[in-house]
Amino acid sequence: ESEDKQRSSGLWELADGTMEVSLSDGRKVLLSSEEATGCSTAAGRTAMARAAFRIRLEESREQVSAIRRGLHEIVQPCSLLLLHWSELESMVTGQAEVDLELLREHAIFRTDGDAKEVVEDLWRVLGGF
Repeated sequence: ESEDKQRSSGLWELADGTMEVSLSDGRKVLLSSEEATGCSTAAGRTAMARAAFRIRLEESREQVSAIRRGLHEIVQPCSLLLLHWSELESMVTGQAEVDLELLREHAIFRTDGDAKEVVEDLWRVLGGF
């Protein structure tokens, strides 16, 4: 297997016959001796690929758990099954469009008199979006 293929797959066979997996942050993790043995057979390569896949899935467990906890603070877990992805996105991120007139009605600028042109430019730029 060429070095390019090894690099893209994230699997590396070391000189001593052990195998390592590249994580998304660049760190390397050695496969256990049971996971790395038998690489010369199709079944062994499949087992090794599964082990590498499992390691890569597990590397972000803590981050995914934090995302899940945060999401559950916004949306009841039982409701997630009832929502379309676009409804969930709207609940989490809010409306994609800003009502510029409503914003203008409620905006308060605390500036000296020289900032009038800057405020007018702000509204003109926001209106261009």
